[in-house]
Amino acid sequence: MARSASRSPGRRVLLVLLALILASALGYGAYRILFHEESPLKSMVELPNYGTPAAYPAEDGFVYISGTRLSRRDAQAQEAFAIELPEQGMKASASRDLMAVWSDTRLIITNSSGTVLQHQELATPILMARCGSDSYAVTVWEDSQRVVYIYKAVDGSLVERFLMPYQSVLDMGFYGSSLSQFWLLTLDSHYTVPSAQVKNVQPGKALTANISVSGQVVYAVAPGEKAFYTVGTHAIQKWDATGAQLLEKSIYGWILLDMRTDSQENMQFLLGAASTEDTQTPLTSLWYISMAADGTVTEHRISLPAGCTQAVLGDGRVLAFTQEGFYTVDVRSGANKFYKTSQPIARVTGLSSTAAVVLEMANGDVAWMPVA
Repeated sequence: MARSASRSPGRRVLLVLLALILASALGYGAYRILFHEESPLKSMVELPNYGTPAAYPAEDGFVYISGTRLSRRDAQAQEAFAIELPEQGMKASASRDLMAVWSDTRLIITNSSGTVLQHQELATPILMARCGSDSYAVTVWEDSQRVVYIYKAVDGSLVERFLMPYQSVLDMGFYGSSLSQFWLLTLDSHYTVPSAQVKNVQPGKALTANISVSGQVVYAVAPGEKAFYTVGTHAIQKWDATGAQLLEKSIYGWILLDMRTDSQENMQFLLGAASTEDTQTPLTSLWYISMAADGTVTEHRISLPAGCTQAVLGDGRVLAFTQEGFYTVDVRSGANKFYKTSQPIARVTGLSSTAAVVLEMANGDVAWMPVA
């Protein structure tokens, strides 16, 4: 017994050396995943389910709607306030200061504590709404065309109106450190070749830039004060504040799954093969692209285990989901680890603004989980 005990320190040293060699061979990210990664399941927060749960990302957290109950939650999924909605099936969008909730013809605007500032019944269908610091924008279908209105939140006064004949409004939003700037993504499919435009506006004052992209459909925008990124069916492009193109990366045959930015406007993109746009289609490979603010581009191709159908970005890793759980995958090495959830996963909603997801389980349970 004494002889055995005397050997144990040597064994421990040998194990440590083997671990260091493995870490050097695979890279720290792989070592962290294989040996020291804490399970994201430990940080799950259960959310109530009153029917048809839906989560919407916000600047500092997310909005969670289930049934007719809406709760505004912070970046750790803690409830800031809750309100009762007048009907089911409403959608939401929020900034740090304001929140918009809408149905087909009803629009509600609240402040950051849940106090209702505007409650309107519109005569025209509402397509989407977005919030800034003290203003909100709403796109409606009016007189056989799309029209975008920007209003002041407190008094409801009109700031600006944009008429969009023959154009589809794909997305819009406020941006900048004070959320005082506004961008608008439109698609003109009236002609044979599709043409997308990103208009950058200082509401009520002037058009600051107009980005035009022809020959492809642009479907995602990442706005910044120094640069804009657009993601289309053919390429990721970077533009300066005046609308001049700075960079282009071909991604033909791939589709955006997730993207993230930081305070320095460094961008991360996660792509899957174009055939995997349907979340039920098997996801076998990923393309990770990082675009630093200084123009440096880094990319990695990632092979996934069988059964993955959806993936989101974390910090230096990807979470790839199956029906039974999820894999954490190191971006650089591709090393992965599987975590089985207590119930099969029915639906995943990514909250890229706060690096988290909301999971809806097959038995009706709903939970928030960080991915960073």
